[in-house]
Amino acid sequence: MTGFEWMLLVLLSVVWGGSFFFNGIALREFPTLSIVTARVGLAALALLFLMKMLGQGIQLNRQILKAFFGMSFLNNLLSFSLIVWGQQHIASGVASILNAIPLSLPCSPPIGSPRMKKSIRSACSGC
Repeated sequence: MTGFEWMLLVLLSVVWGGSFFFNGIALREFPTLSIVTARVGLAALALLFLMKMLGQGIQLNRQILKAFFGMSFLNNLLSFSLIVWGQQHIASGVASILNAIPLSLPCSPPIGSPRMKKSIRSACSGC
């Protein structure tokens, strides 16, 4: 890896770990849903601003809005709420480590199983 790539990795780890650190601080003063709403809302505003700066438009109709709300609930609101709620009971560092472990890992087949080998072959067939 180049020096620039290492710098990007360090920056990513600071940003990623910083969110858990600041969640821990914010939990001392604010309830869970307030923190999550502020975090998701600020991110949405930042993305809308970035889209505006890049000249990208967004078409909003009923079907797209339903998809956005469904994805935002499952991928952001629910998951961030559970993470921040959990940080009331465990340390921020433990929460960040647990967040990095996929919950689907116990459901996946063992690496040596024929099913996993077939999945790996099919995933790598385009390489």
